[in-house]
Amino acid sequence: PTSPASLGSVDEDVDFVGSDEDLLAGWTDIDFERDEDDVLPALVVSDISVNNGTVTRDDVGGFTITPAANYNGTITVTYKVSDGTTEVTATRSLTVTPVADAPVYDEDEATELTGAVEDEDFAISTADLLDGFSDPDGATSFTITAISVDEGTIEAASGPSSSVANGYTYTPDADFYGEVTLTYTVSDGVNTTEVTKTFTVEAVNDAPRGDAATITGVTEDTPSAFTKAQLLADISDIDGGAVNNSIMGVPPSDLTVTAISATHGTFVYNADDDTYDFTPDENYNGEASITYSVSDGIDSAEFTSTFTIAAVNDAPEGEGATITGATEDEDLVLTTAQLLADISDVEDDDLTITDIEATHGTITYDEGTDSYTFTPDENYSGEATITYTVSDGEDTTEFTSNFTIAGANDDPTAPAAIDLGSVEEDTEIEVSVEDLLAGWTDIDGDTEFTVSNLSAGDGFTITLSDDETYYTVTAPDDYVGEIAFEYEVSDGNGGTGFGSATLDVTNVYDAPELDAPVELEAIDEDTTATVSTEDLLQGWSSADGLTLTLGEVTATNAEVTEEDGVYTITPDANFHGTVVISYTILDGEGDPVEATLDLTVNSVIDLVESDETTTLGATDEDLILTGEDDIDGTGNSLGNVLTGNDGANKLDGKTGNDTMYGGDGDDIYVVDSSSDVASEQIVDGVDDGGFDMVRSSATFTLGAYIEVLRLNGSANINGTGNSMSNYL
Repeated sequence: PTSPASLGSVDEDVDFVGSDEDLLAGWTDIDFERDEDDVLPALVVSDISVNNGTVTRDDVGGFTITPAANYNGTITVTYKVSDGTTEVTATRSLTVTPVADAPVYDEDEATELTGAVEDEDFAISTADLLDGFSDPDGATSFTITAISVDEGTIEAASGPSSSVANGYTYTPDADFYGEVTLTYTVSDGVNTTEVTKTFTVEAVNDAPRGDAATITGVTEDTPSAFTKAQLLADISDIDGGAVNNSIMGVPPSDLTVTAISATHGTFVYNADDDTYDFTPDENYNGEASITYSVSDGIDSAEFTSTFTIAAVNDAPEGEGATITGATEDEDLVLTTAQLLADISDVEDDDLTITDIEATHGTITYDEGTDSYTFTPDENYSGEATITYTVSDGEDTTEFTSNFTIAGANDDPTAPAAIDLGSVEEDTEIEVSVEDLLAGWTDIDGDTEFTVSNLSAGDGFTITLSDDETYYTVTAPDDYVGEIAFEYEVSDGNGGTGFGSATLDVTNVYDAPELDAPVELEAIDEDTTATVSTEDLLQGWSSADGLTLTLGEVTATNAEVTEEDGVYTITPDANFHGTVVISYTILDGEGDPVEATLDLTVNSVIDLVESDETTTLGATDEDLILTGEDDIDGTGNSLGNVLTGNDGANKLDGKTGNDTMYGGDGDDIYVVDSSSDVASEQIVDGVDDGGFDMVRSSATFTLGAYIEVLRLNGSANINGTGNSMSNYL
């Protein structure tokens, strides 16, 4: 086969794209005829090569020749052509037409850009950017016509000129660090070349940044807790793992709050739950702020959050009242003003006491005096408290006042009425002091009790024994029933109590008794008296309340007859003196009671006057001798009164208690009893002048104006004279 010599021409640095048909153009094979397109289908091209540049084949019979960079001239293309039987090596020429070349960049010869630092300007010289450039056409002067970066900005050092000998200033974006792609165009005056190269902006640590926490919901006098997440919610660290902290929802783990302070309050870190506790100043409301430092471990930044402490009503505050003067068993009055004295309200609201209670006592309110009365428990002394609630109309506060109830001596405590048992009627009653003190107590511990003022009502007499250990009680006669005693007990320390005791006086049979006997009217001798049953029972009574009746009625020296309850007493004839009425009182139970009642019978004198010697009859009492003759008078067994005359009389009263009076004569008195009376009559204080004698058979003493006493008989008797010169 034969082939043409040239493939044509191509500009420098431009690929030539051809096909097998181009290489077979002009080829013939005498063994085959061409088709209508002058192609020998049976010819096959292979092993294409060039003496300059490179050649590549594709799968559809095409090839590409790439001349060496900047090459111009002839390229010899060598290839083989086969008809299936014979293979021929052939050549063709390709003319590379020269063109002007753009500058060429050799990265290996270029200067590496270093020294860029985060957040700092980076100076890049023009020389560094042109390092590594050359021109195939031999140009030696290059300019930069355009320059840009993908991160940050770059400007000519002296202005925006695209060709500045002094170079360029690169300004990274804030907080940017990492790789920057720099793209610029270099011109040789005819052609340009664009180059891309990279350099690194070195990271530096950035302080945390952002906004202080937004704080809401803080109210007066109420602590608020803030978590670390709340304080760091709007703060981030550009160097941290989370670029946008608010999206993360939690702060980066390497951010910490290192210091915190507040105005109008205090902050305290609570390690137990990793919170920061803010406590507002007491009663403050209004604007406040917290300032806190946030660290990333290297640098820190300070943040200030201003917020409002919302006002709330303040409850009353202060201290419970100071209470003094409380004394055992005595009421203590406390005014409302006293209880509120140390309590105030920030808003100056009016304060009221809404509830109050006490220990060891009760407390009541008196609206009229606006005061409270505390009444201690009976006999209690020691510590006590009053707890009360104070309201300002909206909020309340409870206050407690502790105080001491001073001890006082307590009165002894009486037991229930003491039962002293029983005694029988009309027996001696003794009540011991020990029995009266049985069961008495004293809360103060006193035990030395004394009893005084024991009483039992009207009719009773009570006497304390000399040793003061018992009382003797005398009840009214025949008293039966309960004796109710009342008495006073002292503890020796000023305390007294009042007690009671009972003693039962049991009934013992009482015989009828006479309280005030009736007095019977006297009667004259030889008359009668009448006495009724009522008269005889008058003054008699039964202590046991029994009905009294009469038994037999008798009388001395008298006869007794009865008709319809009326008794007639008839004294013996000529009897005078006392008639003793004897009778019995019956009560239906006991033995009859003997009783007597005296009836006086008045003497009616039986007077005998005689002028001769006379002896009185048996019932005559008195004898008067008349005349002047010497006569005698003799009595009887009664008590006679014998009176002589002016003669010499002998007066003998016989038995009985006699009284004898002599006259002017020399009289003789016969005495047989020491009870007899012998006496001379005295007229105007003068004796009759007679010489008188007493003859006595009994011991006797001479009466006045009798001179002689003669003792008769053999009995041992005595005689006694008078103031006269006597003969005995």
